[in-house]
Formats: sequence, C-alpha cells, structure tokens
Amino acid sequence: MHLTSPIRLAAPLVAVVLGLCAEPAQACSPFFLCKPRIPFFAGAQIPASALAIPLQLPAPMQPPYEPIVPQLRDAGGAVVAVDLVADSLPGWTLLKPVKGFADHANYTLHLPGFCQDGNGAVLPPDDVTFTTGAKASVPAALGTLVLGALPPTMVSVWTASGSCTVPILAARGTVALDAPPELAPWHALARAELWLDGQVWTQAVYGDLPLVGDAQGANDFGRTVRSFFVACGDVPSMADAGLKPGPHHVDVRVHIAGAFNDAPYLFGDVTVACAATPDTDASATGDADTDATGAFAECGVAAPDGGREGGCSAGSTGHRAGWWAIGFLALALLGGGRWLRPR
Repeated sequence: MHLTSPIRLAAPLVAVVLGLCAEPAQACSPFFLCKPRIPFFAGAQIPASALAIPLQLPAPMQPPYEPIVPQLRDAGGAVVAVDLVADSLPGWTLLKPVKGFADHANYTLHLPGFCQDGNGAVLPPDDVTFTTGAKASVPAALGTLVLGALPPTMVSVWTASGSCTVPILAARGTVALDAPPELAPWHALARAELWLDGQVWTQAVYGDLPLVGDAQGANDFGRTVRSFFVACGDVPSMADAGLKPGPHHVDVRVHIAGAFNDAPYLFGDVTVACAATPDTDASATGDADTDATGAFAECGVAAPDGGREGGCSAGSTGHRAGWWAIGFLALALLGGGRWLRPR
C-alpha cells in the first residue's frame, strides 16, 4: 500500500461540530469520529470504471497513535494494492486501487477503528462488502438547474454562542438538479458544491446531491447545497447572517471522486426577498420564469467559450439538513493543523 499524501490531523475533528442538537436551544454534543466513514452501505454497487472510493478517516487519539489504514480485499479475501491520497474535500481521503476495479466483481472494505464497547474494549473492524457493475462513463452534463424562492419563516442557522443553532427570520432560495440518468450510477461517489455570487456557500459530502424530487429536508436549516438564506430581521452577533436580500448568482458544481474532469457546472440567477411577494426583475434578459412567490430565475450551464447552454425552470424543491456544511466551516478554522505522517 502506498501513502502518497499525508493525512491532516485536524480533519477528522470535523466530528466535533457534526454533533447534532435535538433542539436549537440545547448545547452541542460533540460526535467523535472513531471509525472510517464511506458514502455507501453494504451491498452497494459502483461502476467498474470508478477511480476511487472516498473515505473519512479518524485521527489516532490514543496510544500507539498509529494512523487508521483501511484495506480493500477481493472476493477471495486477498488484499488489493491501493494508494491513499488526500482529497480536495477537507477531511476526506481517496482510496485508489492501483490496477483499478474489475468488472462485475465483489470487494470488501476492511475498516479498523478505535470505537469502544460499553466495557472499554476496542470494537473489531467493520467489513463493508460492495460490488462493481459494468464500466460507465462520467456524465458529460448535469442536466437542468431548478431554482426557487421561499417566503420568510423562522430558520435555524449556525451559531458560535454556545448552542448548535439559533432561529432567525429568513427567506430562502432553493436549489436542485434535474439530473440525467447517466449520473445515477455515480451518486455515491459524487459530491456537490454550491457557489453564490462567486463565493463557495458550502461543499456537501460524497453521496449528497441536491436532486429534484428529494423528499428529505423538511427541517432544512443553515448552509446546504439545497438552499441558502437571507436574513429578514435581527441576527445575533455570533450567528450566521447568510446573504443580503435581493438577486443572487447561483453555481452548482458536481465532482466525482478521483475524476480528472468535471461536467460543466450549472448556473442561474434568483431573487430572494423578504417581502411576501418579491418583485421580479423586469429588465433581465434571457429566458426566465417566475415561481409562485414571484422570484426571478434564469439558468444555464457554463459553456467552454463562456456562453450559455441548457435550460432552466423555477420552483420550490426539497432540501435536507446541512450539518455537513458546519463541518466544512470547522475545517476551514482547523486548516492550519499539523500534518500527521504515518510510519
């Protein structure tokens, strides 16, 4: 096995801010990452042409302070040679089989950790089996971007004042992909980024894509790839104030683990206002639709020549909780952490 890049010591501490609060008023209970995480469950299937499996590895916090080293095993139990490479997503590592995956084969991820049982004994490693299907091409397009706006309501946002979240009055913009079928085989190995007005709003973890029809996220809050918010009232000094009401430029980018090139990102514009019925931008050019709230939406896909392709539709869509985004914020603060070099 080759360790081609060091593992950041601070990265697994993302778990500190991933502890979910039962209620916004309660203090955060840290969630300690003591075993590797992967973006799929046992029995999942990935394309045989996949270049990498993303993992989140815990940092060694107790003697002998050896790094956690996962193994890839074939159907016969033999260890498959892999490279472990730091991913561009903070806190994640890519496991890359040196000779690639075989078609229609069975594999097992052997994942040791240092979680303990009730008596303080270290639990045995997890073995997660999965299969490969046929080779599949990475999608060349992401489909259509669907934007919408929701009227003001009480929204829970991240705060550093001692609790996980605090409610504020805010309106939200909603974001979803009407993705092509070619993206489906890659779902577990793909992650999305939401950019607003040229700045990163949040990066989702692998397997979390803002797809049209996603029924999860009725209690959505904070920074997610499915929505963003604009404050419509007073915001506590230590709370996330989001964006200002008005028009915002939206970019959605999708990256597949290990891929060298990504499909052109989708983009559009939507106005999120604090008025019950925000005014549309009558002077805007290009194809535009207006959703039930009157919010303006204009979408396209970035073309190689800087032009615009594709289409757009506007309307509300499902969205889910964005605690992973909080982890990203914490990692930004911890980015200056020391590097842990395995033996």
